[in-house]
Amino acid sequence: MDHPGGQRSVPGLDHLWVSGVASSECTGNLDQQSCDAAKAIGGGIGALLIIFLWVAVDVILGVIWLVTRKKEPTVVYVRQPPATA
Repeated sequence: MDHPGGQRSVPGLDHLWVSGVASSECTGNLDQQSCDAAKAIGGGIGALLIIFLWVAVDVILGVIWLVTRKKEPTVVYVRQPPATA
């Protein structure tokens, strides 16, 4: 969904994040298979958080746009009851 104001994410920020995850080295007493699994799980959780935040901001901006957009004035005609004397 394109944002109403044309805002977009910072290009390159996601590439920086992915390259940081890919180049991280394992320390501690993990073997290579456990280390690769931990990287994959951490990367998946991070990606889900970024997607969740993106969708949440998109929904908030959409609601703000719907509430604040200019609309044509609406004229409502109401029939008056007959006057009683």
